[in-house]
Amino acid sequence: MSLNSRIILWFIAALAVLAADAAYVYTNFRGFDARQDGADRMHQIITELAFVRGQLHDVQSSTYLYVISGENEDLAAFETAVTGLQPRFTALEGLVSDNAAQAARLKLVESQAERQITTSKQIIAAFKKDGPKAAASLVRDGLSAKEMETVRRTTYEMSAEETRLLGLQQSAADEDARRTLLAGAAGLGLCCVMLAFVFLAIGVENKKRRASEESLKRALAETKGHAEEEAVISGMTNFLQSCRSTEEAHAIIGKTVHKLLPGTSGAIYLFNNSRNLVEIQSHWGDITKVETEFMPEHCWALRSGRIHATQPGGIEPCCTHFRSEPKGGTVCLPMQAHGDTLGMFLLVAQDKMSISEDEQRIVRNVSEQASLAISNLKLQHRLLNQSIRDPLTGLFNRRYLEETMEREFSRAERNGQPVSLLVLDIDHFKKFNDTQGHDAGDAVLVHFAQVLAKAARKEDVAARYGGEEFVLLLPNASAEMAEKRGNEICAATHAMKVSLGKGQIGAVTVSIGVATYPYSGAKPDDIITKADEALYEAKHNGRNQVRVSPDALAGKAPARTARG
Repeated sequence: MSLNSRIILWFIAALAVLAADAAYVYTNFRGFDARQDGADRMHQIITELAFVRGQLHDVQSSTYLYVISGENEDLAAFETAVTGLQPRFTALEGLVSDNAAQAARLKLVESQAERQITTSKQIIAAFKKDGPKAAASLVRDGLSAKEMETVRRTTYEMSAEETRLLGLQQSAADEDARRTLLAGAAGLGLCCVMLAFVFLAIGVENKKRRASEESLKRALAETKGHAEEEAVISGMTNFLQSCRSTEEAHAIIGKTVHKLLPGTSGAIYLFNNSRNLVEIQSHWGDITKVETEFMPEHCWALRSGRIHATQPGGIEPCCTHFRSEPKGGTVCLPMQAHGDTLGMFLLVAQDKMSISEDEQRIVRNVSEQASLAISNLKLQHRLLNQSIRDPLTGLFNRRYLEETMEREFSRAERNGQPVSLLVLDIDHFKKFNDTQGHDAGDAVLVHFAQVLAKAARKEDVAARYGGEEFVLLLPNASAEMAEKRGNEICAATHAMKVSLGKGQIGAVTVSIGVATYPYSGAKPDDIITKADEALYEAKHNGRNQVRVSPDALAGKAPARTARG
C-alpha cells in the first residue's frame, strides 16, 4: 500500500476518530444544557415554596389583625391571601410531577395549608359569633401557629431536597466533564493535523461548560446560604412564638442579628404610648453614638415609611438621632405589623464597613419576624389584661385575686411566712351615686383605685372585689404591718381630691378589715370572712378606720385542714 494511500487511510481514520470524538463531546455538552434547565426548575420550585410560606404567613397575620381590629379590610386581606395560594400550588404540582417523593410532600403541604386556613376561618367565625374573647381563646391555644410551623417545616424539607438534587446535578456535571476531557485527549494523538480546529471548538465549549459549572456552583452556594439564613430566622421565629414578654423577644432578636451579621451593632426602638417619642427597648454591640429616645421626625425611615440606608462616603443624609455621623454604614427600617408602625430597627456597621444589599435583605427578614412577634406579644398582653383586670379601675379582678390567694397561701405554708389580707369598703358610697350620679361614683372608685395601687408593693395584689369593695393581698406581711398599711390608706383616701366637672366631690373615707393567714384561717374563704368581720366592726365603730381580726393579733394558727 502506497504512502499516499496510508496517509489517506490515516487521514480518513483521523477524520473518523475526530467525528466520533466530536459527536461524543457534542452530546455531553447538550447534557450540560439539560442540567441547567433542571437547575432552573429546582430554583423555581424553591421560589414557589417561599411564596407559599409568604401567603400562609399573610393568612395568619390577617386573621390576627381581624381579631384585633374587626375591620372588613383585614378580612378581605385574609380572603386575598387564601385565593393567592391555589396558583402557587398548581405551579408546584407541574414542577414536581416527575418526582414522586416531592409530589407526596406537596400533597402534605396542601393538606396542612388547608388545615391552617380552616383554623383561621374558625377563629374568624368565633370572632363574628362570640366576639374578641372567644377568638382570642383560639389564638392563645396556638393551633394556628403550630399548623404554620408544620407547613414551614415541610416546605423547608422540600427546599432541602431540591438543594440535594442540585448537588447531584453538580456531581454528574463534573463526571461528564472528566469524560469529555479524556475523549478530547485521546483524539489529540490521532488528529494532530485537525487539533487546532478541534481545540478551538473544545475551547469554546469548555468555556460554556465552565460558565455553566460556575453558575451551578454559585446557585448551590447561594441556595445553601439562603437555607442557612432561613434556618436561623426560622429558629428565631419559633423562639419568638414561645416568648412571654417583649424582653425575651428582644434578647432573641439581638442574638440572631449578631449571628447573621457579625461585626454590627444595633437596637430596637418602639413608640411610646402617646406616639410622640421613639424609645430604645434593647440593643446589641456599641450604640453609644445613638440617642436612647428621639422624636419620629429625627429618623428618615420613620418619615418616609421605608428603609433608609447610608454608606461611608455616600450622599444619603444621616438621621439626626445619631449624636455624631457614624463612620460605617447604617440601616434604619420601620418595624411594621398588621398595618401599624411599631417603631424602628437600627443596624450600624463597624468603622468604614458598608452594609450590602444582601445584608439589608437579612435585616428586612429579621425585622418582619420581630415586628410580628412584638405585635403578637402586645396583643397577648392586652388580651391577658382584659381577662384579669377590672375595666373601670385597672386593678386586678376577683377571679385573678382568688387564683393568687391559693398560690400565695401555698407558698406561705411552704416558707412559714404570714399573708395578710385587707378588705376595704368605701364609706357611704351609695350617697355619691344617689346624690351626684353614677359618674361621681365611678370617679370615686377610680381615684381610690389609684390610692390603693400606689400603696401596693410590687409583690402585693390590689383588686376590686365587687362594687365599692376592694381587697389588698400582702404576701409575707404580719397583721401589724397590714394594720399600718391600712392606716396609711385611710389617711391617703381622706386626703384625696375627686373632681367632677368644674367642682369637687366631698371628702371620701374608707373602712378596712384585716385578717392574716394562717392565724385567721387555713382557707382563702376563711381569711376573707375574718377580714369582713373586722370590716363590719370598723363600720360599726364609726367608719374611716382599720380593724384587725383578733385571731391575727393573737398570732396562733388554728388546726390545719386541707384547703379546698
